[in-house]
This record gives sequence, structure tokens and C-alpha cells, in this order.
Amino acid sequence: MKNSKLQLSEHWEVIVDEFYEIDPEDRTIVIDRKLDELFQQENLLLLKNGEYHLDLGWYGGEEQGAFVLYLYHGDDWHDCELQEKRTSRNYEAIIAEINQLASYVDRGVYDEFYMESGSIDDHLEIDYYSASEIVAKELAGDEYYQNQLQDQEDQEAQWRWENESL
Repeated sequence: MKNSKLQLSEHWEVIVDEFYEIDPEDRTIVIDRKLDELFQQENLLLLKNGEYHLDLGWYGGEEQGAFVLYLYHGDDWHDCELQEKRTSRNYEAIIAEINQLASYVDRGVYDEFYMESGSIDDHLEIDYYSASEIVAKELAGDEYYQNQLQDQEDQEAQWRWENESL
């Protein structure tokens, strides 16, 4: 893989691998390299584990752009179950999210959730989405899900705090 910071199990198949170790805020990296390998790349990384996909792209160009990460279940972008979505310019935060979401899939966290199928295009305007949070809120009476909900809220608060300064 082109990014050594990713910690994926052997269950993940690499479909697209254009996610170089390039921090968009790193001023020591030549702008031409950032343009070629990041700012002009909508498809940076596509990973598959069974019917789960982690899809990372860069959207919005150089100045207003950001990493956008989707975790979805199903093989069709327009007819799948969106599980998670994150948007950030923070390179280290995106690396951490990829590693965390991949480990959640490996542990079967999302196997318990069923979300209605739809198109990823229906969620383009939002920066953060978590199906597991929605399900956990619906099942708030169950102690296991109460703990999961608290963990999700803590993670979302951490995610937002890390990305506020961008």
C-alpha cells in the first residue's frame, strides 16, 4: 500500500490505492505533488471486506477541499447502506478514522445494524454521519447499546474537536 500508516487486517482487499502519505497542510511538500497526488484525486482509496467498503476521496480542490470517507454495505454506490461518513482536512484524523472503522468491520460491529438502502449521493451535503449512533439511540434502553452510544458520542466529540481548528 502507498500509505504505511494504515493498519488493516488481511480481510481487507485493496481495490484503489492512490492514498499517499501527503498531509494537505504540510508546507514542505511541493504544490505540484499535492496537485497530482491529492487535490486532483477524487478516488484515493477503496477497500473491500466482504460486502463492506471504505471509500476515501478528496473533494473540493486545493483551498476548500477535504478528505471524504464513506463506509457502506453493498456493492452499488447508488443502492447501499451508508454506515459512516467523515469529512476533514486533517490527514492524521482521517488515518485514525480509516483504521478505526476497518477494525469495527473486522469485529462485526455493523453486522447487527440494518439501515435502509439508498444512494450515497443522498448524503453529499453532510459532513458527519453514523448509522451506529442512530441505531444505538433507538435501542437506548439496552445496556450494551447505552455503552455503545456513549462511546460513539465521545468519538464524535473528539472528531469534531480535532477538526474544529481547520
